[in-house]
Amino acid sequence: MKTLKILVTIAILTVITSSCVFDGIKGNRNVTVEERDINADFDALKASQGLKVYLTLDEGFSVKVEADENLQDIIITEVEDGVLHLYTKKNIWTAKARKVYVSMPE
Repeated sequence: MKTLKILVTIAILTVITSSCVFDGIKGNRNVTVEERDINADFDALKASQGLKVYLTLDEGFSVKVEADENLQDIIITEVEDGVLHLYTKKNIWTAKARKVYVSMPE
């Protein structure tokens, strides 16, 4: 009986941990750069985990996303209440690139 409980526990843990591994989208390794349209100026930035953000001071506002081609549509760049939000609609499992280049004036 004790052995059965241990086997059931191991089976449940295996199912739980393996489901976490497959939760996400794999990049197709074909990296593209996409210039994003920004609908408003911003003075703050909020980024989700998993994106590499490079911030530079420039004369104007711009956002470029360098990522695997099939991931471009799930990386969201939007401005709300003066804050640029950078996040993904779905989890990204693996990718060759997940970079966001942000330029803004001082």
